[in-house]
Amino acid sequence: MTATAPRDGNFTEDRDFVGALARGLEVLRAFGAKDRFLGNGEIAQRTGLPKSTVVRLTKTLTALGYLNYVRRMEKYQLGVGVLSLGYALLNQLEIARIAAPLMRELASYSQSNLGLAMPDRLDMVYIESALGGGNTYYKLSPGERVPIESTALGQAYLGTLPENELNALLDHLKGARPEEFPRADQELQQAKSELQRSGFCIAEWQADIIAVAAPLTDQNGKCQYVFNLGGPKYMLSRERLVSDLGPRLVSLVNNVRRALPADSQ
Repeated sequence: MTATAPRDGNFTEDRDFVGALARGLEVLRAFGAKDRFLGNGEIAQRTGLPKSTVVRLTKTLTALGYLNYVRRMEKYQLGVGVLSLGYALLNQLEIARIAAPLMRELASYSQSNLGLAMPDRLDMVYIESALGGGNTYYKLSPGERVPIESTALGQAYLGTLPENELNALLDHLKGARPEEFPRADQELQQAKSELQRSGFCIAEWQADIIAVAAPLTDQNGKCQYVFNLGGPKYMLSRERLVSDLGPRLVSLVNNVRRALPADSQ
């Protein structure tokens, strides 16, 4: 799943904003974690940019090492330049180093998978994961995206937003994914209630998947990271998430918050 770009190509009217650079980055954003190859037509469809513009951008990005052109397929794949940027970011995220051993411990106890994610437009993006030994079905790795409106991760993040920011994001969601909006708006109200009551919320993302999520907020109440624990329903009951694993996840979040340097929060 990829983030939704502005469909009209009008990114901003700020005269200091470099539109060509923004459009080039939109091309790179078109590649999801499971997309090995994309053609110019697919990129144009995902970004909303004219195909002629995409052709020029992909050639430029290839020359700079951010894309590789696969001639036999007439498609592009991400280049090593993107990998370098991604690893540079991950190396700067102190939270992943601190959280990883705590996540592995809870994953082992719960026999479920844990994730740490950050918001990006209308998605949540995993930056760390820990796999529980009993769960080989539900696996999400760093770099993968899930929708912000229908997952426990996303609802936990949305539930922390100030009203003006939340309304702006929901307006964007309503325009980008109108079929998902009514259900998302209803489930968000329930998530807010759960977060206020217990510090976590539960969502059934797919018919057979259930997850609990807890946000990590700084001293000002701003949320930049969310942790989740999830898996198939035959392994995880809502009752266990409420009574046992949800509180343990909140405890993990609190321990991570205490261990983070002040300038990382």
